[in-house]
Amino acid sequence: RPALLPRAVRVRGGSAAPPPPALLVLDVDGTLYPPSSGVESQLAASIRTWCAAELSVGADEADALHRAHGSTIGGLAASGRADGAAVRRFYDEAYGADLRALLARPEDDGTGARTGYGHASTGLAALLAAHGGPVAVASNSPYAHVCGVLRALGLGGWLAERCAMVLTPDSLAV
Repeated sequence: RPALLPRAVRVRGGSAAPPPPALLVLDVDGTLYPPSSGVESQLAASIRTWCAAELSVGADEADALHRAHGSTIGGLAASGRADGAAVRRFYDEAYGADLRALLARPEDDGTGARTGYGHASTGLAALLAAHGGPVAVASNSPYAHVCGVLRALGLGGWLAERCAMVLTPDSLAV
């Protein structure tokens, strides 16, 4: 527990109140779903294709920019190779991953009988329900992609009702 956070806050009358619940921050791509879904590899391929077609940047260079800057488009913008219009096109055009692998799928009760549909995010939904504090979603993917992933994982209702904030480059006008 960080030393800067008080264990209890004194209130009038000398009684102690518990500290406020901690902010839970969730990253989206590559963390809320397994690599086997193929979403991450689709995104990488789409980004490389967009970079080659729009800016004549090869796959190796696009990957190097991603490693150096945390995002390919961030590296292109930092190097002066992508202006604001190119950044907006990138977020609109390069994020067309097929999210069907994240959708609800029939569950098996162990006997071979189909019991209905379940989401890969069942444990995450339980965690979110149990967490008493604010929850934020952060990603270097665009807002529309983040919302699509959360809906595909069965968390669309949670996003609308309980999510304190969604931090994405396009929602922050970065």
